[in-house]
Amino acid sequence: MCRRVFRNPVYRGTFTAGRDRKCLYKNEKRHIADKDEWIVIENHHEAIISAEEYEGILKRKQKSYANNLKYPNLLKGKIKCQKCGSAMSLHHAKSEKARYFCRRKNVYGLQACDCKNILEDKVLDSVLQVAKEEMQALLDLDILLEKINHTKATNRHIKTMNDNIQKTKQEIERVVSLKSSAYEDLSEGLIDEKEYRVLAEEYSDRLDSLKSCLDEYEQTLSEFNISSLDKDGLRELIAKYKRKRILSKDMVDDLVDMVFVNDGELEIRLKFDDPMKEIQRQIDERRAWSDEA
Repeated sequence: MCRRVFRNPVYRGTFTAGRDRKCLYKNEKRHIADKDEWIVIENHHEAIISAEEYEGILKRKQKSYANNLKYPNLLKGKIKCQKCGSAMSLHHAKSEKARYFCRRKNVYGLQACDCKNILEDKVLDSVLQVAKEEMQALLDLDILLEKINHTKATNRHIKTMNDNIQKTKQEIERVVSLKSSAYEDLSEGLIDEKEYRVLAEEYSDRLDSLKSCLDEYEQTLSEFNISSLDKDGLRELIAKYKRKRILSKDMVDDLVDMVFVNDGELEIRLKFDDPMKEIQRQIDERRAWSDEA
């Protein structure tokens, strides 16, 4: 509401017209006109805010904008109050360290949300620490997976899958040939339409099952050729940020999913969950191969 009063000249006693325009015969969509084309009448009616008040608001806005440039909110759009779900805003005071506070609490009071404020330094340090720990954990898991990929049990399983791929491809060719032969038998009158439909359905179901198995074998083998860290440039991101000592905006954008605040406690969610789960799944899968052997 305050922002609307601040921006709209009508609250300062100024009448404006022609701010937006639309021309039907030119098929021109509604758009904001240039300011020199507006119809402006100063002191048209009694102002709600005075010129002095307006100038004061303008100066405070400019000061606030300059302050935001000097002290950027690295986690803007990525930090929320876990109690009420509202965004956490950053406040810089002259005599105090910057703190994040719940917007809902700030507007509506403690009855709306009683989440405690939290120091910006604590949040940023925690995010950096968690990011470094999880990056190292990912690298450790990737090294472990690479070792497991070169065990005898894994090599035997890979050989078995390669053999299965070849057998499955041969079986697909055989079933395709049988389905084609069934159509020839129908054309030559050796079987009737009903018999052909039964055979064709059986062969189609068999082909679907074989192709599904083939896709599964080939997908498993493809995982040995590329690490989860190499997907979407994750390995490069880790190499870029793992030795950083200060959190940056680029680092937040690339690595942080969301940060939740609950009375001084933090829940930090990074963009590593899916690749970490995938690598752990592959490790568990290959260990199971060893148990089977």
